[in-house]
Amino acid sequence: QINEMMMMVKEGNASTGGLMKIATAFGIIGFVRFLYGHYMILITARRRAGAFGGHVVWSVQDTAIVPLTNPRVYERAPNSIHNKQSRSIEARYTRLFCLIQLKQDFYFSYTYDLTRTIQYNMVNADKPLGEPTIDEKHADFNANKGGE
Repeated sequence: QINEMMMMVKEGNASTGGLMKIATAFGIIGFVRFLYGHYMILITARRRAGAFGGHVVWSVQDTAIVPLTNPRVYERAPNSIHNKQSRSIEARYTRLFCLIQLKQDFYFSYTYDLTRTIQYNMVNADKPLGEPTIDEKHADFNANKGGE
Protein backbone atom coordinates (compact mmCIF):
# COMPACT_ATOMS: atom_id res chain seq x y z
CA GLN A 1 0.00 0.00 0.00
CA ILE A 2 2.83 2.39 0.80
CA ASN A 3 4.46 1.76 -2.58
CA GLU A 4 1.14 2.34 -4.34
CA MET A 5 0.64 5.59 -2.47
CA MET A 6 4.19 6.76 -3.25
CA MET A 7 3.66 6.02 -6.95
CA MET A 8 0.40 7.97 -6.87
CA VAL A 9 2.15 10.97 -5.24
CA LYS A 10 5.01 10.72 -7.75
CA GLU A 11 2.62 10.70 -10.71
CA GLY A 12 0.56 13.52 -9.25
CA ASN A 13 3.64 15.70 -8.88
CA ALA A 14 5.24 14.83 -12.22
CA SER A 15 4.53 18.31 -13.62
CA THR A 16 6.62 19.94 -10.87
CA GLY A 17 9.58 17.59 -11.01
CA GLY A 18 8.11 14.49 -9.44
CA LEU A 19 8.98 12.76 -6.22
CA MET A 20 12.65 12.32 -5.34
CA LYS A 21 14.49 11.11 -2.28
CA ILE A 22 16.32 13.95 -0.58
CA ALA A 23 17.23 12.43 2.79
CA THR A 24 17.11 9.36 4.95
CA ALA A 25 15.61 10.29 8.29
CA PHE A 26 15.04 8.63 11.63
CA GLY A 27 12.44 11.12 12.82
CA ILE A 28 10.86 14.51 12.46
CA ILE A 29 11.76 17.12 15.04
CA GLY A 30 9.18 19.56 13.79
CA PHE A 31 8.27 22.26 11.33
CA VAL A 32 9.18 25.94 11.13
CA ARG A 33 8.02 28.80 8.94
CA PHE A 34 9.94 31.94 8.06
CA LEU A 35 8.87 34.36 5.28
CA TYR A 36 8.48 32.23 2.14
CA GLY A 37 7.40 28.88 3.37
CA HIS A 38 7.64 25.97 5.72
CA TYR A 39 10.65 23.80 6.51
CA MET A 40 10.74 20.33 8.02
CA ILE A 41 13.50 19.54 10.53
CA LEU A 42 14.63 15.92 10.23
CA ILE A 43 16.83 13.69 12.36
CA THR A 44 19.35 12.34 9.85
CA ALA A 45 21.73 10.58 12.25
CA ARG A 46 21.18 9.08 15.69
CA ARG A 47 23.12 7.20 18.34
CA ARG A 48 21.76 4.86 20.97
CA ALA A 49 22.14 6.67 24.27
CA GLY A 50 20.76 3.94 26.48
CA ALA A 51 17.63 2.21 27.62
CA PHE A 52 15.03 3.25 30.16
CA GLY A 53 12.62 0.63 31.44
CA GLY A 54 13.07 -1.45 28.30
CA HIS A 55 12.64 1.55 25.99
CA VAL A 56 15.56 2.57 23.80
CA VAL A 57 16.55 6.24 24.07
CA TRP A 58 18.40 7.83 21.15
CA SER A 59 20.50 10.98 20.93
CA VAL A 60 20.36 13.19 17.87
CA GLN A 61 23.68 13.22 16.01
CA ASP A 62 22.73 15.22 12.93
CA THR A 63 19.77 17.11 11.52
CA ALA A 64 18.65 18.53 8.19
CA ILE A 65 16.31 21.38 7.36
CA VAL A 66 14.22 20.58 4.28
CA PRO A 67 12.27 23.32 2.50
CA LEU A 68 8.69 22.31 1.78
CA THR A 69 8.05 25.18 -0.62
CA ASN A 70 8.65 24.49 -4.27
CA PRO A 71 11.65 26.57 -5.47
CA ARG A 72 9.63 27.57 -8.53
CA VAL A 73 7.55 29.79 -6.23
CA TYR A 74 10.60 32.05 -5.96
CA GLU A 75 11.07 32.04 -9.74
CA ARG A 76 7.48 33.21 -10.30
CA ALA A 77 7.72 36.03 -7.74
CA PRO A 78 8.20 39.50 -9.26
CA ASN A 79 11.83 40.56 -9.38
CA SER A 80 11.40 43.61 -7.14
CA ILE A 81 13.77 44.98 -4.53
CA HIS A 82 11.29 43.95 -1.83
CA ASN A 83 11.37 40.31 -2.95
CA LYS A 84 15.17 40.31 -3.18
CA GLN A 85 15.33 41.66 0.36
CA SER A 86 12.78 39.10 1.55
CA ARG A 87 14.79 36.27 0.00
CA SER A 88 17.99 37.43 1.67
CA ILE A 89 16.16 37.74 5.00
CA GLU A 90 14.74 34.23 4.47
CA ALA A 91 18.26 32.89 3.84
CA ARG A 92 19.51 34.71 6.95
CA TYR A 93 16.73 33.25 9.13
CA THR A 94 17.47 29.79 7.78
CA ARG A 95 21.20 30.16 8.54
CA LEU A 96 20.44 31.42 12.06
CA PHE A 97 18.06 28.54 12.68
CA CYS A 98 20.73 26.08 11.58
CA LEU A 99 23.00 27.44 14.33
CA ILE A 100 20.70 25.95 16.98
CA GLN A 101 22.50 22.94 18.39
CA LEU A 102 19.86 20.23 18.09
CA LYS A 103 22.66 17.65 18.17
CA GLN A 104 23.68 18.53 21.70
CA ASP A 105 21.63 17.07 24.55
CA PHE A 106 18.61 16.28 22.38
CA TYR A 107 17.10 12.85 23.01
CA PHE A 108 14.10 10.93 21.73
CA SER A 109 12.46 7.53 21.96
CA TYR A 110 10.09 5.81 19.59
CA THR A 111 8.29 3.95 22.39
CA TYR A 112 8.56 6.16 25.50
CA ASP A 113 7.20 9.68 25.92
CA LEU A 114 10.18 11.66 27.21
CA THR A 115 8.03 14.80 27.48
CA ARG A 116 6.03 13.35 30.41
CA THR A 117 7.14 12.65 33.95
CA ILE A 118 8.07 9.13 34.94
CA GLN A 119 5.13 9.14 37.36
CA TYR A 120 2.67 9.95 34.58
CA ASN A 121 4.15 7.31 32.28
CA MET A 122 4.07 4.65 35.02
CA VAL A 123 0.42 5.33 35.93
CA ASN A 124 -0.69 5.27 32.29
CA ALA A 125 1.63 2.49 31.06
CA ASP A 126 -1.10 -0.15 30.83
CA LYS A 127 -3.59 2.00 28.91
CA PRO A 128 -4.23 1.00 25.31
CA LEU A 129 -4.03 3.78 22.74
CA GLY A 130 -7.21 5.82 22.67
CA GLU A 131 -8.34 4.94 26.19
CA PRO A 132 -8.57 8.05 28.40
CA THR A 133 -5.78 8.55 30.90
CA ILE A 134 -6.43 9.19 34.58
CA ASP A 135 -6.02 12.94 33.99
CA GLU A 136 -8.61 12.86 31.20
CA LYS A 137 -11.10 10.76 33.24
CA HIS A 138 -10.97 13.22 36.14
CA ALA A 139 -10.70 16.45 34.14
CA ASP A 140 -13.93 17.80 35.63
CA PHE A 141 -12.45 17.57 39.12
CA ASN A 142 -9.09 19.14 38.28
CA ALA A 143 -8.55 22.02 40.74
CA ASN A 144 -6.03 23.71 38.42
CA LYS A 145 -8.41 23.88 35.49
CA GLY A 146 -8.97 27.60 35.93
CA GLY A 147 -12.36 29.24 35.76
CA GLU A 148 -14.40 26.81 33.69
